[in-house]
Amino acid sequence: MKVKKHSLFGLILVLVMLAMNVANAATYGPVTPSLVSRDGPANDGSDSVADLNANNYFGLNTWSEIARIEIPENDAASTGFSDDPLSIGDLVRNDEGELISGRWSLDASVWQGFASVMLVLNDGNVGNIFWTAWLLTPGSTFGHWMTQVPDSTFRGLSHITAYVSPDAAVVPVPAAVWLFGSGLAGLLGAARRKSAATQA
Repeated sequence: MKVKKHSLFGLILVLVMLAMNVANAATYGPVTPSLVSRDGPANDGSDSVADLNANNYFGLNTWSEIARIEIPENDAASTGFSDDPLSIGDLVRNDEGELISGRWSLDASVWQGFASVMLVLNDGNVGNIFWTAWLLTPGSTFGHWMTQVPDSTFRGLSHITAYVSPDAAVVPVPAAVWLFGSGLAGLLGAARRKSAATQA
């Protein structure tokens, strides 16, 4: 009975660590629903097809841009923006009028021709510009975006870009999953040894 309690405790601990790892995976976001994210190069101020393909984002070098929504400066009144097939709405602004969150939507027909879609958030600040790419969950057509960074502050959105690829993306297995697997294997091994010792 003790082995079962220890196994359950170990399982819960590893699941909590996995959730923490996923939550802290990116520096600018999140975009939901998504599978994984990847930050832009530190010395590169803006995302582009060349960046994504040269760096094999999500294991692919076949990305192409299908939509880019540029946020006009000093626009504190718009309730939404669109560049077919991508739209954003339900916009939330900070005290300076910068966009910090909202909803995104994508025409469902995009998934008929492409296996992978990513949305890239770019903050566009002068100096220390950065961006994060989010690989969307296959088939998703709407969700939320946010421009939060690790210190829990928000940065204003400069633009949001949709990229597509005909190929299936490679989703890396987070380190926490490997930790979970090895921890579970260790717990099962301990339970077997305990069972064998009890029967002997």
